Amino acid sequence: MQSVRGLWLGYRLRQIREDLGLTLKEAAGYLDFDFSTFARYERCELPFRPEYVLALLNLYGVHDEYTRTELLQLAQDTGRLNLWRVDATAAPSSIDTAVPQPATSSLGAAGHTNAPVRLLQWLYGQATNIAVYSPNIIPDLLQTRAYETAVAGHIESPNHGHRHEYRRRREALARVPVTGRLPGPSITAVIDGHVLHRPIGGRKILAEQVEHLHQLAAEQNRIAIRILPTDRDFCCASNGGFTVLHLHTGFPPIALVDHLGGQMVLEGPWAGRYVTEFDRLCDIALMPAASRIQLAELTKDLTNQPDHHPEPAELVHD
Repeated sequence: MQSVRGLWLGYRLRQIREDLGLTLKEAAGYLDFDFSTFARYERCELPFRPEYVLALLNLYGVHDEYTRTELLQLAQDTGRLNLWRVDATAAPSSIDTAVPQPATSSLGAAGHTNAPVRLLQWLYGQATNIAVYSPNIIPDLLQTRAYETAVAGHIESPNHGHRHEYRRRREALARVPVTGRLPGPSITAVIDGHVLHRPIGGRKILAEQVEHLHQLAAEQNRIAIRILPTDRDFCCASNGGFTVLHLHTGFPPIALVDHLGGQMVLEGPWAGRYVTEFDRLCDIALMPAASRIQLAELTKDLTNQPDHHPEPAELVHD
């Protein structure tokens, strides 16, 4: 059975092999496989057995204990669905279903020194379509730099322990092509209407952000922005935001749900519920053309209103 763990393991082992300059035929010969069978293992069409992974790590000269433990654990758990993506500082055994992120760029005596791609970055790189529901802020992928900085200012305060996780997610998403001519995934974003009126960073930053959304919706054919009107009689079953990734590998969709220590990666029927819920959101949300008109009108309104960004002393708390 294919799983994110299996796909991730195959990618990690292929990355190490290619960085060493070894061919499929050379690695396959070490395990007494033909190269086409070995390629199926790297693509997770066949599950890597732990003894195969151990032999490959020895062949590749990977002696770093953290990396060996991580990859061997992935081999043990290849058939398991769903995982928690946790902070890199966690030990491999700290959470039973966790996949810690690589904590070091060095993989041992073989001279492999390229920093490994993180799981989140890799998952987004496999996507042909990204479907995101954002009930609280503008979706990460569509934020302006000023809006992103303002959001980070709230999340990365000393009283929030998840600031490192937010930075990591931003680093991964920065690699997803959103504008320009580079090929990239199609993006469908359903945004709650009240998000477009919340002046995170001040009204000027919000106005620039809304104008940016309008430009993306008007100029990028692969980006569809759909506003969920605040007057609709609707309640999202997920009770929060989520992202669905449709992968080009033919692998079933997966769902990403943020938590304060990282992210839940849901597969199989669990991800299917989020696919169904996103379809339900699209049934209620405005169509892209109507959303573009509303974004244009809101940009004009925000631009014509004076900016007032209250300092902390001005804020009133009950």
